[in-house]
Amino acid sequence: MKFALVISSDSHAVEPFDLWEKPLGARFGEKIPRLIHNYKGREGKFFACPGPAGVEPFPVRGLAAGVTDPAEAEEMMLAGYDPAQREKCLEKARVAAEVIYPTFGLFILGSEDAEVKQACCEVYNDWIAEFCGHNRKKFCGVAMIAMEEVHWAVRELERVAKKGMRAAMIPVVPPQGRPPYHESDYDSFWAAAQDLQVPLTLHAITGRVPDPLTFFDKSKREKEGPQKFVELLQEIGPTLADIICGGVLDRFPGLKLVSCEHEVSWLPYLMFRLDQIQKDFSFAFAVKLRKRASDYIREHLWSTMIDDPFSLGMRHIVGVDRIMWSSDFPHPRCAYLNTHTILDELLHDVPSEEGQKIVEGNVAVLYQLG
Repeated sequence: MKFALVISSDSHAVEPFDLWEKPLGARFGEKIPRLIHNYKGREGKFFACPGPAGVEPFPVRGLAAGVTDPAEAEEMMLAGYDPAQREKCLEKARVAAEVIYPTFGLFILGSEDAEVKQACCEVYNDWIAEFCGHNRKKFCGVAMIAMEEVHWAVRELERVAKKGMRAAMIPVVPPQGRPPYHESDYDSFWAAAQDLQVPLTLHAITGRVPDPLTFFDKSKREKEGPQKFVELLQEIGPTLADIICGGVLDRFPGLKLVSCEHEVSWLPYLMFRLDQIQKDFSFAFAVKLRKRASDYIREHLWSTMIDDPFSLGMRHIVGVDRIMWSSDFPHPRCAYLNTHTILDELLHDVPSEEGQKIVEGNVAVLYQLG
């Protein structure tokens, strides 16, 4: 075993199906995430979750796809909402700690009903704070923050920080009808995140592109799936360009951003393009930056990596201190009990000191773990 200590920078809770229905059902009815029986003539259980246009109720089945052992799959799913079981799974996988994101909550941030979205965020944030209270040395929950109303976002960020939460997730693109993130409308929120020292995450699936895994129609999934997957994973690029080139990081030099589930190897190309635009097409910039555009990525952006085979060869371009391994537990891509074997293979050619930063050190520093 190459690494004695590993921490996942991106794992997931699997929220109870009735998490939002119990406190919000009477108020919002069918607008809130809920379990339904039968959909479009198909029998079974489906989870209806508000999200961007195109998201439909999807079948309730084990997220531990590819796990052939039923007992193992069951313990992984139970760990999604039971902190005691999750602690046992971490011990079996020899993972020291996790940064925990929602599962269904990812879709909620892409929905268009601000009032429902804010209420759902508050319910989730209370639940995940309690979940992580089981063992704050092992669990670091990430709050959900809707961005339609900045004054609400600031209040919620301050509220969850008082609960001991050390990270927050905002939509990977601004909500429909709202200005881009570089506009001064958001400055009070950036200031609050900077002052509270709370890293802000841009996680895949929180934007306006629907996740093709939620397409109910099989033919639609087959026809549009590959294109939508690519669109889904490219939403973050324009957002980073907007934040950097709009001067947000000059106005708030202590702001910390996290790119989550987008992998890493695409970043050097974005860095090259932003520097090129800054040099050759400076008229396109609304403000004059104090640094090279790519330097803001090196200094302000941390990125999670599951199994990107090209990222490690580019680690010195992005910065070894800015790459964080993630398990994605308990979602289909996670290695679970094979974690250490896969990490040893993935980082075989990486010096041990650098590898330790990637699998544990960087995430521990960013989120003050350990």
